[in-house]
Amino acid sequence: MAGMDRNTGRWIAGWPHTSQSLADVLSTPLETRVLRRMYGADDDTLQDKPINADIITTAIMAAAVPIARWEPRVELVHVSITRANVRGLLALAMRVTWLPRALFGDRTPAVDQRTARTS
Repeated sequence: MAGMDRNTGRWIAGWPHTSQSLADVLSTPLETRVLRRMYGADDDTLQDKPINADIITTAIMAAAVPIARWEPRVELVHVSITRANVRGLLALAMRVTWLPRALFGDRTPAVDQRTARTS
């Protein structure tokens, strides 16, 4: 799939487009799109809450559910907490498997060119 880069207006395809789509679905509050009410991440439930085990689990689910629902080109492999502090900041890192042809029904993972090279 391809589209327009939201910052430059230039044509993008492949992983850059997938990455932009992931950022879009995770940064869009749930129920804010008129024709796609269920598009986005439910992060409103996380605001103004103390960080504890329940909030961490909710944050991981708030990221995992919209990715699974709206971005078929990736498969979530692992989510880890990269930063948390007493002021309420919680940062997550996600590892995904990229499935570049998933929109065509082919769920074959992309080959990482760095590991596929032979010397």
